[in-house]
Amino acid sequence: MAVVPFGARASDPQAGAWGRQIARRLVDRFADHPDLELKPVFLVALPESTTAVGYLVFGSTPDLALATQYGAALGTTHTLVGLLRVADGRTLEVTLIDVAARKAVATLVHPIPDGQLPGVEGALATWLAEALGMTAPEPPVPATEPAYRALLEGLDEEVNATLLGAGDPVGAAAARSRAAARYLDGIRADNEASAVEERLLVLAAGSLERGDEAEFSGPLEELTLIIPRSWRAHYLLGELRRQTGNANGAIVALEHADALHPLPDEDSIRLAELYVDADAAAAAAARLRRIRPESAQYARAQDLSGQLAAQRGELAAARAAFERAVMAGARDGAVFARLAQVQAAAGDATAA
Repeated sequence: MAVVPFGARASDPQAGAWGRQIARRLVDRFADHPDLELKPVFLVALPESTTAVGYLVFGSTPDLALATQYGAALGTTHTLVGLLRVADGRTLEVTLIDVAARKAVATLVHPIPDGQLPGVEGALATWLAEALGMTAPEPPVPATEPAYRALLEGLDEEVNATLLGAGDPVGAAAARSRAAARYLDGIRADNEASAVEERLLVLAAGSLERGDEAEFSGPLEELTLIIPRSWRAHYLLGELRRQTGNANGAIVALEHADALHPLPDEDSIRLAELYVDADAAAAAAARLRRIRPESAQYARAQDLSGQLAAQRGELAAARAAFERAVMAGARDGAVFARLAQVQAAAGDATAA
């Protein structure tokens, strides 16, 4: 099924984002459906000049002939088009078109009472599945309307950022900042809105690939204040701080994350390394002692434990740790070199 981003008729400029992103959310909702594949139709408006606002995905309500062409171009059996009306009451009108027959086969007119915009997504998915004789996907997690509107508007800004990415990196960064701000608005309005939290975390995680980690530390810090039990927010904040060289800040965030959800051993080693960078060797050693022999990270933990012991001048302890690392499967030549050094320092030249 080809899904055309829904158009909108409204005085509120944000209604266009709602229509477009409800259509996108519908595509996502059917992503794992066993019998129905939804494909978005991408419609892009380009700017007439470098200073004009552009590169925006826009909604559309094509006529029957054009909607049929969209479906045929994507090789689909059906096309779904829709229009969100926001004037004198709100209504979503959608039409399901059979591409081969070139005719509409089902129509939905769904009134949207005040505060009920979040229910549109589930109602639309249920109607669509029933119209095709298929099982409906799971309904979305409930959210308040202010949070849901913030989600849709943030998603629209993310699309803008993607489209601007290649030609206007400054504009793309500004769009991502606007998206993060809207997601925070949504979380402030409803701290149980898990979908909004998820999008902010995904957006911030992308900074690790883009290299703009510093831009998202602030939004994540605010997220942890609004939802202090969000271990993923604390964890990601720790990673962003670690990448920007803020070792102490990363330690605080990762310890918060660990208190809420125990860190994997690999992350425990990273935390130990941060303690080393912060001249807190005792805390690093304590963290490493938690990693058990059956762990895949045990060899690495013992290697780092050996280095800490060697720095303290405890050669016997360092030698024992390096030997445990080798016995656990360490094959890095540097580990053998460190073991040889402490053996030699202890007077065992033959072993060295």
